Amino acid sequence: MGNGFRISARALRQLGAELITSDEIALNELIKNALDANASRVIIDLINPFLYPRNTCIARILNKINNSPSNDLITNKDSFFVDGVSDEIKEEFINGIIELVDENDSAECITSYVNNFYDKECHIRVEDDGCGMDSNTLQNSFLVIGTPGKWIEKQSNQDSKLLGEKGVGRLSMMRLGKAASVISGVSGQNHSSNINFDWSLFDDPSLYLEDISIPVHSNYRSKEINASGTQISINSLYSHWDAEKVKSFIFEYLRRLQNPFSKKRKFPIEVRLNNEPQPIPGIFSWFKEAANFSAHVSFSVSEENAVLNMKRELTWRGKSSAESRIWEEADLLRELGCDKDILVELGAFDLDLLWFNRSDLQGASIDKSVTEIKTELNLWCGGYAIYRDNFRIGMTGSLEDDWLKVDTGSLKSSGFSFNRYQTVGSISISQKKNPKLIDAANREKLIGCEHLSMLKQILTELVNKDLKSHIEFFKENEARKIADEATAEQSLDDARDRLKSAYTKMSSLKKVLPKDKESIVAEIEHVLKTQHENIRKYEKAVNMSREQRIEVLELAGLGMVVDKIIHELARLTSSTVENLKRLENNNNSKESASLIRIIREQLKVTNKRIRTVDSLSPSGRNRKEIFDISKTIRAVLDGFSGRFERHQVDVKFMIDGILGSQKECDVNMVVGLVALVLENLLSNSIYWLQQSTTSSDGQRIIEIDLDTQSKTLLIRDNGPGVDPSNKDDIFKAYYTGRAKGKGLGLFICREIAEYHKCAIYLDSEVDFDGRLRNFILELPKD
Repeated sequence: MGNGFRISARALRQLGAELITSDEIALNELIKNALDANASRVIIDLINPFLYPRNTCIARILNKINNSPSNDLITNKDSFFVDGVSDEIKEEFINGIIELVDENDSAECITSYVNNFYDKECHIRVEDDGCGMDSNTLQNSFLVIGTPGKWIEKQSNQDSKLLGEKGVGRLSMMRLGKAASVISGVSGQNHSSNINFDWSLFDDPSLYLEDISIPVHSNYRSKEINASGTQISINSLYSHWDAEKVKSFIFEYLRRLQNPFSKKRKFPIEVRLNNEPQPIPGIFSWFKEAANFSAHVSFSVSEENAVLNMKRELTWRGKSSAESRIWEEADLLRELGCDKDILVELGAFDLDLLWFNRSDLQGASIDKSVTEIKTELNLWCGGYAIYRDNFRIGMTGSLEDDWLKVDTGSLKSSGFSFNRYQTVGSISISQKKNPKLIDAANREKLIGCEHLSMLKQILTELVNKDLKSHIEFFKENEARKIADEATAEQSLDDARDRLKSAYTKMSSLKKVLPKDKESIVAEIEHVLKTQHENIRKYEKAVNMSREQRIEVLELAGLGMVVDKIIHELARLTSSTVENLKRLENNNNSKESASLIRIIREQLKVTNKRIRTVDSLSPSGRNRKEIFDISKTIRAVLDGFSGRFERHQVDVKFMIDGILGSQKECDVNMVVGLVALVLENLLSNSIYWLQQSTTSSDGQRIIEIDLDTQSKTLLIRDNGPGVDPSNKDDIFKAYYTGRAKGKGLGLFICREIAEYHKCAIYLDSEVDFDGRLRNFILELPKD
C-alpha cells in the first residue's frame, strides 16, 4: 500500500495564525467556542502592566542606559507602567535591568530580559462557565483538527444554535500569542484536565504533526466539584493590549458583536483590563431616535405549506405609525424571476435598519450634539451586518466590507443617498432556518453560493429599491430634478440605441427584398427618418428646458413614450424581415398578398404611435387650453391599437357608463400632459395583464369610464391588482413592482395631476380578492 498525505507541523500554524486574520476575529472564535459550550457568561481578562509596546520600551531603556546614570531607571520606574501596577512588579523589572547593566551585559541580553518579562506579565485569559471538557473530550475532540462534533450535533439537533462547526476555531490561540494553556472541568468530577501548548514547536519545517506530542494532564480539585467551565490562557502575546487597543476592540468590534436590534439585551461577555471591568454599551436609544427612519423587513416561509411572504414596515422620525408594504409569493417569484424552491431553501430572515441623512442630523429632537450623533454613526454605519443566532459574522456591515456591493454597483448613483455611509443595518439568520448559508473558514464572511446570491438579489432588487423610493420621497425637491432630467436623458440614450438597431435591420431588408416590393422599404425608411427627426427635436428640447418645471415633466414622460415607440420600431423591422423572407420563398399569391397586408397594417399602426410623439412634444405648446378630453382618449387608444391586438387586450371605453357614447367633455388642461398620463396607465395595464388575470378564461380587459358629471376618469383592468398597503407608495419616485422597472411613470403622473391642481390615486374600494384596481384621475372642475 502506498503512503498517503502527511501534514507538516507548519500547516497547523498556517491554519491558526494565518487563516485568522486579526486579533478581533481570534478572540471572537474563542468567544464562540465558549457560547457553543452553553456558557451563560464569558470573561475576557487582559493583563498588561506596561505603558509602551515591548520594542518601544526596550528602545527607551537602552537610551537611558547609554545617556544617564543607572539610578535614573529607579527614579523613573513609573514611566514604564500604567497606573495601578504594584511596586513589587515595578521594582522586580527595574532591578533586573540594573543587575544586567552592572554586569556589563550586552544590549541583546537586556532585550531578551525585557521580552521575557513581557511574556511573563502580559497575558489574555478567556474563561466561561459552560459545560466544560473531560480528558477524553480534550484528547479526542479538542485536539482533533476539523472534528465533526459540532457539525454532527447541528444535523441531529435542528434547534442547535452552535456558532461554529469546522473545528479550527481553537487554533486562533496561535494568532494571539506564542504559548497557551487550557484548563477545563466537568460538573460532578473531582478533577480538571489541562493542556499546555508551545506554538513555536510548530515552526520547525522538519517536523510533522505526529512528531509533536501534546499530553493531557489531570489535576485534583477538592472544591467546586459541581462547577464546570473552561479557562484558556494565552501568553507571550504578539500585540500590545493597552487601554487604546482594548477600547478600540470594544467599540469597533465587541459593541457590534451582538445584534443591536435583538430583543435579547443581556450581553454575555465581560472584558477586564488589568482587573478593571470595561463598559460595553449597546446601541443607544437616543441614537435610534436620531435616525430619519427605521425599517424592519421580514422574509418568511410558512412551516405548513412553505408559503413565501415578505413584509416591510418603515417608520419616519417623529411618526408613531409605520408605512407597510407586502410582497406575496407571486410578487416575489415574478420580480426575482426565480424558482420557489431556492427561496424556500434560503429560509426566513429579518432585516432591521436605521437610515440617517447626514446633512439633517441636527433635525433630531434629542439632547445630543451633531458631533455626538456623527461619532456614533461612524461607529455603526457600513450597511448590513450579518448576524447568525444573534452574533455577527466577521466584519460584515463595516465600511471595510461592502459584501452587498452597494457602493460599487448600480445602486450608487447621482442623488441616491442610500449608501453604507448613512445606513446601520442587521440581517438576522439562524442555523436552524438558514442552513444553506455557511460561514467561510476564516469566519469573516459567508461562502459564496446560489442561496447567498439569492439573498443579495432580494436585498438589492427589492428591499433597497423600495427603501430608495422612500428616501427620494423624503427629499422630494431634489428627487423631482433628478427623476425628470435623468429619465429624459436615459430615455434619449435608449431611443438612439434602438433606432440605430432599427437602421441596421433596415439594411437586411434591402438585401432580401424583391424589386417589386421596394415600396415597403420606402415606407419603413420614411417611418425611421420621421422618428429620427423626433429624437433630434426631443434632444434639443431637453437642452432648452432645464429650468422650466412643466417642460421637464413633459420631457420625462415623453422620454418614456419615445423609448416605447422605438422599441416597437425595432420589433416592427424584425418581424418585417421575417415576413419578407417568407415572401421571397413563397409562390402562393394569396399568402403573399396576406403577408404584404400584415406588413402594411403594422406600418400603419406604428405611424399612429409616432404621431402621438408630435402631440406630446414640448415644442412651446405647454399652455393649458380647453379641449374635449374624450377625443384625446380615443386618439391615444387608436395609437395603442396595435399593442392591444398583439397582446389580445379587449378595451372598453365608456362615457357616463355608456359604451360607444360620443358625448363631449371639455377640460382646461395641457393636452400633451393628459396624453402622457393615459400612455403610462395603459402601458402599465398591458404589462400587468400579461402577468395574470382574474378571468377564468384568461381574457384581458381594460375598462375606461369618463364621468362628465363628477369630472373623473376611471381606468381599471382585470390584472393582478395592487395590495392595499401599497396604494400610496406606487406613486413615489423609484417605487416599482417590475423586475426591470424604473419606478418613475406613476410618479410623473402624480406630478402632472398636481400641476393641474387635481389628483390621481388608486381607489380604496377592494375587489373580491382584496386587491385594488381602480385608478382615478380627477379632472379640473373649471
